Amino acid sequence: MNREPSLTFADKDIVLVSTAIAEGNDPLKIDRIVRSVFEIPGITLIEVDPNKRIDRTNVLFGGRKEVVKAAAETLIYCAFDTLDLTQKPVDFPWLSVLDNISFLPLQVSELPETTQLASQFAQKISEKYSLPIYLYGNCAKIPERQSITHFRDLNLEKLKKVISSEEWKPDFGPRHLKRDRGALIVGSRLYHLTVAIYFDTEDVELIEELSQIYKHLPTSMETPEVSGNPVRRIDRLREVTNLLQNMVVIIDDNPEEKWVRMLCNIPDYTKTPLHKIYEIFEDEAARLGIETIGMSILSYVPAEALFTSAKYFRKKIPPKHSNEAALPLLQLVIKKLKLNAMEPFSPRRKILDLYFMNEP
Repeated sequence: MNREPSLTFADKDIVLVSTAIAEGNDPLKIDRIVRSVFEIPGITLIEVDPNKRIDRTNVLFGGRKEVVKAAAETLIYCAFDTLDLTQKPVDFPWLSVLDNISFLPLQVSELPETTQLASQFAQKISEKYSLPIYLYGNCAKIPERQSITHFRDLNLEKLKKVISSEEWKPDFGPRHLKRDRGALIVGSRLYHLTVAIYFDTEDVELIEELSQIYKHLPTSMETPEVSGNPVRRIDRLREVTNLLQNMVVIIDDNPEEKWVRMLCNIPDYTKTPLHKIYEIFEDEAARLGIETIGMSILSYVPAEALFTSAKYFRKKIPPKHSNEAALPLLQLVIKKLKLNAMEPFSPRRKILDLYFMNEP
């Protein structure tokens, strides 16, 4: 009998690996590479998402740290053995047959140890294959390399020309390339959340305005355009500004639907917690006369991110609302963020920690 899952954390020794392989059209090659990881005892395969249009397959798996290191090493070996980098076009956008290899903890407190794990892994792979490796994210030794976007204008052909420069000196490995291997990017980071907030309107321009409200931040407290309590309103605009600086927002409208949604990519859910995102945009939408329908988690979510929001909501419950206060944390956060508004929220499918827990 399956019981309703609770909002609990996986063991701290669990770590995820997120990467992409440069093949999205040949199912036999994809299966060979993915199977090499999945068949390792102790590995849980969470996602295999091939994209034929851009010819890549996203892969997400996890397990205990030492097992995951071995699985990631196997993945690299099998990708090198299966995919021919020399057959890629000259404008191939990656540095190898694998995009960045990211090690992700399920809890923020484990990020330093995960960073050390990723750095040790990168050094080992570099020595094993005589391969240039660049560290990014929390592993980065150079500030500019913390963001993966720093590498996005660099492909294999460009790297050949600049790898000998100080700017593009690898963190590990030689300062030259093997045409059949290229170079790898390895790092650690938190799991990136992707959520959508749905608004009950067909007016795309209004939601565009909502996503850009931080641009209206007055430079002076005496600015007359600020209505109501000017100090409080300016504080709110500054809060929104700080929020938007830590995520990427895209407005997505569907002509066949009677709603507009705001897509939010959240690199760090400690800086932009889900409850803060939802409450701020719900309040700002109400100022424009728009009702917020709810939120959907489009990717996956660590239990920790939901737990933080659940604790926030529980503290805000008035004493007279005893029924709401008695809700389990998972049910409370689902209710407050309206995660069931567009489609049923499936904890076992969406919450990463639950992939590593046995059925009760």
